[in-house]
Amino acid sequence: MRAATSLIAAAAALGVTSARAWQQCNIRDFGAKPNTQDAQTEAIQSAIDACGKAGGGEVLIPALGSGGTNWTSGSLFLRSDLIVRVQPGAALLGSTSMDNTTYPRVYTRVGGTMTFSPASLLNGARCQDLSGFDPSKIGDQCKQWNKLRNVTITGAAAGGGGPARPFAGARPGAGVIDGQGEGWWAHKDYRPTLMGLLWVDGLELFDLYVTRSPFWTMHPAFSSNVHAHGITVRTTGPNTDGFDPDSCSNVLLERSDLSCGDDVVAIKSGKNEDGRAVGIPTRNVTVRDCVFGEGHGLSIGSEMSGNVTGVLIDNVTMTGTERGVRIKSGKGRGGVVADVTYRNMVLDSVGTPVSVSQLYTDPSSPGPAPTFRSIRVQGLTAKNMPSRAHAGDFQCLEESPCVDGIDVSGVSVDTGGWDCSNVRVTASDVSPAMPSSCTGSG
Repeated sequence: MRAATSLIAAAAALGVTSARAWQQCNIRDFGAKPNTQDAQTEAIQSAIDACGKAGGGEVLIPALGSGGTNWTSGSLFLRSDLIVRVQPGAALLGSTSMDNTTYPRVYTRVGGTMTFSPASLLNGARCQDLSGFDPSKIGDQCKQWNKLRNVTITGAAAGGGGPARPFAGARPGAGVIDGQGEGWWAHKDYRPTLMGLLWVDGLELFDLYVTRSPFWTMHPAFSSNVHAHGITVRTTGPNTDGFDPDSCSNVLLERSDLSCGDDVVAIKSGKNEDGRAVGIPTRNVTVRDCVFGEGHGLSIGSEMSGNVTGVLIDNVTMTGTERGVRIKSGKGRGGVVADVTYRNMVLDSVGTPVSVSQLYTDPSSPGPAPTFRSIRVQGLTAKNMPSRAHAGDFQCLEESPCVDGIDVSGVSVDTGGWDCSNVRVTASDVSPAMPSSCTGSG
């Protein structure tokens, strides 16, 4: 209850922040030209900087006429006390040029490790001092980040007008952020996220239609008081996760509709020794009232070495997703996943309704094993399962068995059985019934 209360308070505070704009900086006034594939990065960044220097304001990416208006850009770096408004009828497009000028190389977290990567289309904090960087060292070597506060990115009309909001997803006609990321999909080891929102305290994303990310779609990292609502994501490329809070605290994702090329949601906190060296956990995360389609699962991990605690998943519908409940990690990660509740879930045509696994990496990998405890699945219904599918699996390592507070109740799956090892589940009202390999009985 304490977690839910603090999230509601954070959401309310963000709502107040997003309502105030000291100055409007229309990107046209800074020379941006619409409907061209030529990147307008300099003009749009000038608008962002002007609002920032004025103490805050709204950067307007306008719709011109009724035919739709596209604005192409490379990497943009946000400022504190800023609203970025992509007006309904307008789209912010990521440039298809993949050179270092369009997407400059920056120090950031990639796949759970601090390293260098092309900058995102929309970026939060940027490292200001990396003097003395040593590639042999682990952890965050940045001596100074320009940490941000109070940033809103929205595709809603000013004043919140427009068509009625659907139960989940953006309003019809909402502003679009389109990464045009297909060209990056072959470069699996070196590509930008679409929104790399590092070190923002007070981040709001709402009423946005987001598509074609080069890599992870929305990646808040080291951020706090994050509220994402009314988001629609449609992307199909490899590793194009939908929403990945990473070493974040006080996060609320609600009333959103995500279909992706990988996990629809992946809650993370760093990978292996690098994640443990950074040592910033993810905690107090709620995902509620959402609809999920194609994707790999509603996940925690696999990069969870900084710990993930205090997660509530509530009132979620999933259709055609590979997995429903998904907690994944493996040998070498270390870290703890604890105090996690998945409840009130309706699954249709989902491959594996429940998957809790410490076998995501080779069990013989070096390094510490992860710890899973206090994990609850309550009130889950799955129907129209694929042929030969099974209800779920709990697969833990012999050196780190999952025996502390693993509870499953009120679960009904229309086919298949359970596959378990090194686990003890307290099960009640579960169909099909769990065997003794899961419950430790008999």
